[in-house]
Amino acid sequence: MFDSRLSILVNELLGDEQSVAASDVSPAARCAPLLDRLVSDPALAAAIVWQLDAQGRLGTLCQQVADHDAWSNEMYAGPAHRARLTSVVRQGQAMCVDVTGDASPTGSDCIVAAAPILHGPTPRGALELFADASLSPADRRALLQAVENLCGLLARGLWQPASSRWAAEETATRSRRDRFTLSLHQSLSVTEVAGTAVNDGRLLLGCDRLSLALRRGARTRIAAISGQDQLEARANLIRAMTRLADRVMQSGSPLSYQGSTENWPPQLEEALAAFLAESRSRSVQLIPLRRSPPVVPVDQSETTPRPSSPPPVIGCLIIEQTTGSAQNTRQPQTVDFVAEHTAAALSNAQQHEQVFLLPVWRTIGRAGEWLRGRRLAMAAAALLLLAAAAFALWLVPWEYRVEADGIALPVVRHEVFAPWDGDVEEIYVESGQRVAAGEPLLRLESDDLKSERVALQGEVSELRRRRDSLRVQAAQAAGRGDRDEELRLEGELVQTQVRLQGAKERLQVLEERMNALTIRSPLEGVVATFQLRRDLELRPVRRGDMLLEVMDETGPWQIELEIPEYRMGHVLSQLAESDTGTLPVRYVPATAVDRTCNATLTEVASRSDESDAGAMIVEAFARIDPDDLPQRRIGSEVTAKIDCGRCSLAYALFGDVYEFLLRHLWW
Repeated sequence: MFDSRLSILVNELLGDEQSVAASDVSPAARCAPLLDRLVSDPALAAAIVWQLDAQGRLGTLCQQVADHDAWSNEMYAGPAHRARLTSVVRQGQAMCVDVTGDASPTGSDCIVAAAPILHGPTPRGALELFADASLSPADRRALLQAVENLCGLLARGLWQPASSRWAAEETATRSRRDRFTLSLHQSLSVTEVAGTAVNDGRLLLGCDRLSLALRRGARTRIAAISGQDQLEARANLIRAMTRLADRVMQSGSPLSYQGSTENWPPQLEEALAAFLAESRSRSVQLIPLRRSPPVVPVDQSETTPRPSSPPPVIGCLIIEQTTGSAQNTRQPQTVDFVAEHTAAALSNAQQHEQVFLLPVWRTIGRAGEWLRGRRLAMAAAALLLLAAAAFALWLVPWEYRVEADGIALPVVRHEVFAPWDGDVEEIYVESGQRVAAGEPLLRLESDDLKSERVALQGEVSELRRRRDSLRVQAAQAAGRGDRDEELRLEGELVQTQVRLQGAKERLQVLEERMNALTIRSPLEGVVATFQLRRDLELRPVRRGDMLLEVMDETGPWQIELEIPEYRMGHVLSQLAESDTGTLPVRYVPATAVDRTCNATLTEVASRSDESDAGAMIVEAFARIDPDDLPQRRIGSEVTAKIDCGRCSLAYALFGDVYEFLLRHLWW
């Protein structure tokens, strides 16, 4: 808070320089109001202006103290304090030191900030401020900066004659205006002109913020704000500023707000209120900018008719003051100067940017400027080389190959599936083990089949006992001569024998199923499934689950390729032209990238499929010599190139790019 209060106070004092520069009162009387306003801040305990006499000794010119009861003249006039102040004057550098209570004239710990008052290279005195010791580092920097600024004010007001002071100010003003004009008219870019106008114009006007609004057609936008590189068009401040500037540009008249809206049109009061609520500005001045009229030669000035209406409004300057410092008396002339040159520079920039195909003409112009002298010959030689290279690319034939990824596998292989639901009870082989045809691989156990077998065995035993019982009963009935009972028992016996035969057949089928739970190898080969025990041992499986693979690595081999679907057109067209229905293939195993092997494409799938990566592919098979593979490793990854005939070298190199553009841009 202290640094902001002090900044506002110093700005007010600098704006009120005339009170210090008055020549009809003594220097001490001129300094007293300035020091009174300084010590009115609660964080400042005292302010002293020192003056060098003819002998070079420091003496008090003016002194203001906030608390006279606590002030000690002996302390501030002591030798230590004098020596420190003399060092500041002789070295010409400001300083800020901490003073303890026993050596402080305020009676407590404080901060002393002092700076020399220089009239040119000659020291004239010093300004000293005593502040509260609890100030933060940022507040201390602000205090030291304020002391230096006030020393410049005292040097101009107390020791510089009024005539020379105004002459110096006039020279400085002209210099600032010349620099502003030069930097403003250096560019023909609307963006650069707007940025220069607000940033350099703010320094020239001495305002807190300068903004520039531009109109193109019926749309108004804020083009630049001083001190900001980027603007957020949706910010509340920007929106309020845009509405206010748009209303002012519609009216076409400059307007000024100094705390009252008496002279403002009613339609502008609402826009002004919304802008002030966002900006917190104390004074606002809006200057419409009109398009500069065309330059008329001197000899045609009398014959050229003057326009009947004023030029259109192209922009608006928004000058804001957020502090209470008084305005410079020369500001109206400076405002007119800034507005006039800004309007002229913007008019030139807008007319320049309206040139049709301006970026193209700029590029052509820069190229034409660059192509001069030896560079023209070098460029011509480079173009000839490029033309020769393009001609060679078009005429030189080259092999066109379609690239695909795949894996090498034996042709003869079988997948072994679970014949029934059950649990893997025992595994007889290991991964990579060679097995013979019919050799047991693993054994399943099924509780359901066991239960069904026990039930069928019980049913067969029961039917056998019933059959034997019926035979005995039929024999006894025949012995008694009971023919009817004998016939009935013989009928039941026949039924029981039929049921017994059916139960035996079901039991036989069940036994075959249980025997099938011991899974055997369908061929002689190698168990190709990796980590077999980890994946299967003591785990439940369902009927139809794939358990393992057995492959005959001693037989023929092939590579299974995944060809991208968008490249299949070249493969199919070349297959159609082939007499044998095959295509030559060259491939590189991933485990031996220094070896290039040959293969023959023999089969292509009739439909597309989706790969694991989600891309659409077409499967194809190519026969290979297994001796080309290092150690005949099953599942070795390969990168293959399918020979699809000859084409131009340009298409072989850039055909993929051409097809990509056709697929994604043309269609």
